[in-house]
Amino acid sequence: MIWTKLCLVIVFSIFTSFISYSDQQLFRPGQEPQNVINSLLTPILLRSECTAAVDNRMGLCMPKSACLSSGGYVAGTCGYGVLSCCVYQGTCRAVVTSNETYFVSPNYPNLLTGRVDPPVCIFTLQRNPLIIKFPVCQIRIDFDEFSLAPHYNGACGNSITDSFLVSGASNFNQSGLPISGLCGEMTGQHIYLDVDPEKTDEPLLLIVNTANQQEYNRKWSIRIRQIPCKSQYRAPAGCLQYYTALNGNIESFNYRTTNLPVVTSTTPKSIQIVDTKIANNYLNNLNYGVCIAKHPRICAIRYSAIEFDFGGSLADSSTPGDKCISTQTLASDGDFLVIPFGTDQLKSNLIDRYCGQRFSPTPTAALTNADVYSYINPYVIYVHTDNNAIADANTIQNQKGFLLKYMQIPC
Repeated sequence: MIWTKLCLVIVFSIFTSFISYSDQQLFRPGQEPQNVINSLLTPILLRSECTAAVDNRMGLCMPKSACLSSGGYVAGTCGYGVLSCCVYQGTCRAVVTSNETYFVSPNYPNLLTGRVDPPVCIFTLQRNPLIIKFPVCQIRIDFDEFSLAPHYNGACGNSITDSFLVSGASNFNQSGLPISGLCGEMTGQHIYLDVDPEKTDEPLLLIVNTANQQEYNRKWSIRIRQIPCKSQYRAPAGCLQYYTALNGNIESFNYRTTNLPVVTSTTPKSIQIVDTKIANNYLNNLNYGVCIAKHPRICAIRYSAIEFDFGGSLADSSTPGDKCISTQTLASDGDFLVIPFGTDQLKSNLIDRYCGQRFSPTPTAALTNADVYSYINPYVIYVHTDNNAIADANTIQNQKGFLLKYMQIPC
């Protein structure tokens, strides 16, 4: 048995020096690849992703020596126990080249309970074609844990509060939409960043800016994956978020069901700039697409509102029960969702814009939420907010954002 394991490790080491990882190897953990070298080597050679035993993170399956020499840490075994599950992790000032890596806050997993040092934390992802041997068109960012100081009047940063920024991605920058920066509570969210596959010499910088030095309990663990241009898991153009499951939930950035923060022994020590009634609202200046991958033999998608409080009515006021009167000619200002060709189950109304305090495919004010259907592919929701925040916390009526459940309907 020992000789068998030793032979497998030797064979693995030889083959991995010649074989480039395919998107199946990197993005379909736990599934059998289509190109089988032989039934014995397949589980070790081609299942490159693994789940770390110590913290449930995703890593890469490789020999222990290769893991340690490349800057990773061993977090369990894989490949029938003969290989190591290698996890890559870095914090401020780190420069990484691996496909599967984590950007964490200093002294993670402990909270940063005071001021952050350094106040501007920069994590660099260098796309090295000698290591990642396929053209990369996107970077997927998963906010496994993410808690920064909340926005102020709808904006992150601006020398007032924290911000998470990206440099080097064409669809995430300070100079234009859809996103200029993120902050607050983002745990469980994800985004896709577009990168030029030809410009591998240009690094991607992930930046957490706490230069305002407000005292807050901060913490982040951000998973980073490089997606090949020909991968079936590449998000369609214009999609900042991309959901591939048959059913799931979609929520606005910074969405929470309760107002945050609340001053206790474990929450901010200095929150004079934070209003507890607006701390958990959605952000200003958003303009992005949320896409859902259509599964085979699916003819429609249904959206149901678990909670919906997104802007005031473009047609009237933000009185409870009001909502958007939808036409294709409405002005672009205001906060609203666009569901192209949204309708009810009977297709009796065609409603494309949704806002206010009720989510319903009706042309008049609705008193309750109702399901919205779309029979047109691709399945996408566009999120738009303007640059006006309601600063008066007494009239904002919370405006928590939205939490929608989607379900794909079989033919």
